[in-house]
Amino acid sequence: MTTPRDTKTFEVHLLTPLHIGDGEELRDGLDFVRSTAGLRVISLEDLLISLRSNNAALRELGHGSFHLERFMKAYNLESAVAYTLPVRGGGSPAELRRFIKDAYGRPYLPGTTLKGAIRTALWMTLDRSALPRAKGDFRGFQRAVNALDGKDPHHDFLRFLQVSDSPGLEPEGMLEALDVRFFNLQSPDQAGWKDFGDKKTKNSWNEARGVFVEAARAGGCFVARIGLDSFFQSQTTRLAGALPDCPGIRTPQDLADAVNRHSLSIAQGEQAFFSRYGAAGAGAAKTCAEIAAAIRSLDSSSGECILRLAWGSGWKGMTGDWMSAEDLEAARREKNLGKILCPFCGREKPRRDGPGRYKCTNKNCGKTFGEAERHLFAVFPKTRRLALSPSDGTPCVPLGWVLLRPVEDRRFAGEALVTLEQAAKPPHPHGLAVPEGASDPVSAASDLQPEKAADFGPEEAVEPEKILWPAAVLVWTPNNQTLTANHEGQKAYTKSRDIVPESLHKKLFQKKKPVTADVRVEPIGNGFNILEILPQN
Repeated sequence: MTTPRDTKTFEVHLLTPLHIGDGEELRDGLDFVRSTAGLRVISLEDLLISLRSNNAALRELGHGSFHLERFMKAYNLESAVAYTLPVRGGGSPAELRRFIKDAYGRPYLPGTTLKGAIRTALWMTLDRSALPRAKGDFRGFQRAVNALDGKDPHHDFLRFLQVSDSPGLEPEGMLEALDVRFFNLQSPDQAGWKDFGDKKTKNSWNEARGVFVEAARAGGCFVARIGLDSFFQSQTTRLAGALPDCPGIRTPQDLADAVNRHSLSIAQGEQAFFSRYGAAGAGAAKTCAEIAAAIRSLDSSSGECILRLAWGSGWKGMTGDWMSAEDLEAARREKNLGKILCPFCGREKPRRDGPGRYKCTNKNCGKTFGEAERHLFAVFPKTRRLALSPSDGTPCVPLGWVLLRPVEDRRFAGEALVTLEQAAKPPHPHGLAVPEGASDPVSAASDLQPEKAADFGPEEAVEPEKILWPAAVLVWTPNNQTLTANHEGQKAYTKSRDIVPESLHKKLFQKKKPVTADVRVEPIGNGFNILEILPQN
């Protein structure tokens, strides 16, 4: 039995820069070299391919005095440059946080990231009126909150929502090295900027060092598919499977409306926050006001929505900012969220002085106090991440704001889609401006009927073409569990470790070093799939 699924393809337009990290960092002299055009990121696989017959270069590669820029010039290794990152911000970074990429080294938008942001918005539609108060019984409060949206993933209130990963995009022109500064309150009434050099808060952003990240540029566009499965939305399934209801969400339009209501609340709240701090927050307040205006200007029947996701969305972006002031204070005390202050002199960062005790680090105070006596910083959260504006170079751009725009208007189930390359053509938005108009007109998938082919009888099974790659360089990437074979500028991939001969396991998987072996591959579209790795003699 099949059930209808309301699935649409969406363009995800980046209204502000977006960073989705993979937990790794790129380092100067190891992963990239500097140039007048920006940071030239090196492909380790291509570097090893270029040097596989040069023993002298390979020995130098592992030497303690190794210098990547000089090494590349000496051995003419321009082909090892994967892409170049233009730098937006002050100076040139020694390291930057890497953007998540697929097995082909292309940045993409994970479906889990997009669904997580949608989930936060839809969580706000749940009935929270029966939740107990957090003060006095925080564990009971926590259990009730966890049960509100389902006791486990199999009983989640969003079982009906499916969100795909986006296809990967070429990093050249899509990514940049972005300087992010940290707006950090020195007191509830005084703004400052956190310096990641000495970990102190400075009065001016020019005096404070920020963090560089690999970010997708504002104006870029990903493509993702979002589906609503009516089977899990039906009352019968929800009752039988003990699935919590997601009230009022039955169509993609309902989903877009709920997301826009939540996003407008977040944007207006951030605008109010920055407006309290005069000139220091004026630029960010203006940007948040523009985002709020963009949300209000959306056509209510278009199915478009604006939301904030990924790194930089902060506490409010991740939790939805739904707790009352009393519940939030109880949660902060239980989980040690935010700054702790000495109740006698107001000094920040008292140190632990035994179980349940603190000691003030102010030499003129030095008093001890208990858990119940500690004071909390009045504003929470007190830190915001802001990118530098491309127009005037000041930190005033919050990260992660995106516009979701449906590509096709009709519902489909299992029909062929238009090519993702066609769907991904962005209308070139600039800055925070909401893209005007739709993408190039796309014919409905059901209107694209191929000519009827002649009947040649039953097809015979075709054995996949096998190609031998002698002395291919194998590299294991534990982060995404992918094995890559490199041969004469071409790459093949597999997720299977079972095809790797036992003799290669220690060096490849434990020491995580490249190895050389003969490999059989098969063409898959424009790429290759690893079929077999031949044992070494």
